[in-house]
Amino acid sequence: MEIEIKSGQYEMVAVGEDTTMITKDLNDEVVLTFFAFKLGFSGMGRNINESQLSEILNKINPNNIKEEGLIKIRLVGGDTSDASTKYIGDIVESIKKLDNGTNSLEIISFDVGERIHPNSIRFNCYHNGIYSL
Repeated sequence: MEIEIKSGQYEMVAVGEDTTMITKDLNDEVVLTFFAFKLGFSGMGRNINESQLSEILNKINPNNIKEEGLIKIRLVGGDTSDASTKYIGDIVESIKKLDNGTNSLEIISFDVGERIHPNSIRFNCYHNGIYSL
């Protein structure tokens, strides 16, 4: 199954499902991928806000387990515009705030802004791979 994620949307699936998530034409927007093998969930959100990020984390980890590196997060996209730079800073601060010093949320990739990254991506929810479309 393939799920397209558009701006302001997110989706979560069980790890092991034959599912890929795609997003096209990021331009100045940023996509976040989530992978929590131990908890059995993976997902993607595009230009989500702190409230949506909190919803995702509550769905992935309803028992609020605190374990270092429990949820792996990738950030991909954006550009060097003021709006994109602000969003990137805000979402990283939201991740830190929601992590609350537990290191349960681990940013494993930060391909945003001026760093080279694809403008459209495919996320394999089975093994956490990201590919350019």
